[in-house]
Amino acid sequence: MYVMSGAFWGYRDDPVTSFNFERFAHEASDYNLAVGFINLKCLDGCPDNSVVIMCFEEPNGFFGPEKFLCHAHLNKVLKVFTICPFTAEWSNNRFSGNRW
Repeated sequence: MYVMSGAFWGYRDDPVTSFNFERFAHEASDYNLAVGFINLKCLDGCPDNSVVIMCFEEPNGFFGPEKFLCHAHLNKVLKVFTICPFTAEWSNNRFSGNRW
């Protein structure tokens, strides 16, 4: 697993900055991990279906511009983990899948 720490756009004190996912990099399969509020342009260089996103902003993300949502980059995304069951249900229904 490659942790995409350069994709992080959150604030310095965001709790996700303390998780230290890099310590699991050698134990996980071959994918890119993006955590928290991220710059989605960083996904452009990733192969299709190679990114796992852990998103803790939802449903707040829906109140910002659509450019902050990962829906336009779904070809890159393998899985999205969210803390919001409503976002997961809506997104899975909207995009015909079980990605959330």
